[in-house]
Amino acid sequence: MTGVNACVIGLKQADNMRYAICDLGSNSFHASIYALETNRTLTCLKEYSHVNTIGCMLAEDNIFSDKDIAQITNDVQSLLTWIRRFRVDEVLVFGTSALRAAYNSGCVRDEIFKVCGVVVDILSVREELSCVFHAVKTQYALAPCTLICDIGGGSSEFFITNTKRILWQISIPHGISSFRAGVSSSRVYARLFQELKRYRVQACYGTSGMFRVMASWCAGKADLRESAAQEPACVPRTYVHTLSAQQKGRTVLHAIVHAGAQAFIGIMDAARIDTVCVSMVSTREGYLLQKKGNEENIWMH
Repeated sequence: MTGVNACVIGLKQADNMRYAICDLGSNSFHASIYALETNRTLTCLKEYSHVNTIGCMLAEDNIFSDKDIAQITNDVQSLLTWIRRFRVDEVLVFGTSALRAAYNSGCVRDEIFKVCGVVVDILSVREELSCVFHAVKTQYALAPCTLICDIGGGSSEFFITNTKRILWQISIPHGISSFRAGVSSSRVYARLFQELKRYRVQACYGTSGMFRVMASWCAGKADLRESAAQEPACVPRTYVHTLSAQQKGRTVLHAIVHAGAQAFIGIMDAARIDTVCVSMVSTREGYLLQKKGNEENIWMH
């Protein structure tokens, strides 16, 4: 999202603040540096990602091994090492579905705090849904019937909204990790497909990194290091089909995008939509805004 500006009104903190946000996802860990300037503009300055697929580490008993915890802690330390290259006033760290699902997530949090000195905020499903919705509704003027999709590594979140509030929502405990492991997205999303038939969807926004990669490639930027499209983009159904076919059986990142594209083909069919608008904001921006701002008085341009 580098270079995408967001005008923010009502933040509690002083101007000229820099924040680092660490997002410990199931497919990868992300770190983003944001600046709040004197003109009340919030800008993403830098981004760094590390693919680690911790969602695949969880055994059937949903417990991380000691080796897994050491690896996760080391990966967090790598993010913090990268962050130290920049002057930041505060570091915020949160985890989502994989850490939420682990029975020994407390052990992971304790080890990260002991080694890295940061506290990991493990978001509940409700908190994660709130972050995604809050980010998108502050960025876009939503249609009377809008579908918002966040297909993450370990879970998938979906909303049907009007211009002001959520009408229907669901969080499904399956994401890209499941689809890469051979789980059928059609089976996982069966209830979603049925629910979508009740609505006449007018617009659709995709908020996760998988959609941003799609938009980058759709714009002719095939460099896999590009974590976000530089401008909002609409990805057509035909391109999703093409992208899915191109990515099968290549690198880990290609496999992730292939799995996400396969899942989204079914969603587009069920919602009877031909394009998806790739949102330049997602959970990270929503988390920062909700932690540091007045939710009722924030706009992003």
